[in-house]
Amino acid sequence: HAIGWTFGRALAAYPKDRFRTFLYTFEGDLDNVWQEMSKQADNAVILPEHNLAACRKAIAADKLDILVYSDIGMEPTSYFLAFSRLAHVQCVAGGHPVTSGVPTLDYWLGNDLGEADGAEAHYSEKLVRLKGISNNYQRPRLQQPAKTRAELGLPEAALLYTCPQSLFKFHPDFDHIVARILRGAPEANFVLFEGPHAAWGKLLMERFSVTMPDVAGRVHMVPRLPLDDFINALALSDIVLDTVHFGGGNTSFQSLALGIPIVTLEGDYARSRVTSFLYRHMGVMDCVANSVDDYVEVALRLGRDPSQRAQVSAAILAHNDVLFDNDSGSLELANFFLELFGQNPGETLVQAAGL
Repeated sequence: HAIGWTFGRALAAYPKDRFRTFLYTFEGDLDNVWQEMSKQADNAVILPEHNLAACRKAIAADKLDILVYSDIGMEPTSYFLAFSRLAHVQCVAGGHPVTSGVPTLDYWLGNDLGEADGAEAHYSEKLVRLKGISNNYQRPRLQQPAKTRAELGLPEAALLYTCPQSLFKFHPDFDHIVARILRGAPEANFVLFEGPHAAWGKLLMERFSVTMPDVAGRVHMVPRLPLDDFINALALSDIVLDTVHFGGGNTSFQSLALGIPIVTLEGDYARSRVTSFLYRHMGVMDCVANSVDDYVEVALRLGRDPSQRAQVSAAILAHNDVLFDNDSGSLELANFFLELFGQNPGETLVQAAGL
């Protein structure tokens, strides 16, 4: 799951002499991602997913000082667990980048470069504006030998605009943006990926036939792919388009790791600012639009000018190391937790680690 990939190494940097860590998951497919995550924790606990009372009892028994939910709103059991006071301090991270509205959650673990001015008003929790990226994302790699467009079911001889987002993120406002781009680039095709339910794709394609009938024939719905093939498909794309109102997260890390330009429209709320937040960390702002017209113009300019597209890609590749395999954000968060409990009055963990 995207949450596992995004937060799978969150505990890796926490100093063992200062923290005892517990990692919780629910019953289900305990795959290789869980196996790797569980190695980071002192205790890895599997909770019964559909037994809320048993989950509460198990977590309460561990007498936690701090409990962090990687997301609230993606899974029902964790949502209802969050209404219980199971630790002295309870936080939620941005795995689902929308405030929980849950009164027992104390802090929203945000990022200063990812939040708009005045964003404190967007959260029922107290906003923490961290400086670094606290999830320590592992750089994805393109498997070799790489597959071709034909092998992955992609259009072979076209400029490819790809939108790798879950289909429920396709707000109707995005239809008209895609239509304007396809009309301005007659040689282009637009690629998206099937959801877990066939009906989602069918409904969306039917909507496109109404909202942009003249260009709907150049929209290609690709079957769901295994992770390595999905990364391969991103690498074969010319430009990635971020959905509006609720943009990418995990896929933004993946695309930027490959140097693929992502055109994004920065909104007021965190749910539309993850991609621009990553760009700000890199110091590469060529693809961050400030209006719908600007979004279309950036997308068309990158499509029409291969040399500029290559230049932007080179800038991303030159600066994207800050996004991956970086402990400094995790250490910053660990330091915040220690300060909450008066355990770290002096030198910060980040400074102590020489980062």
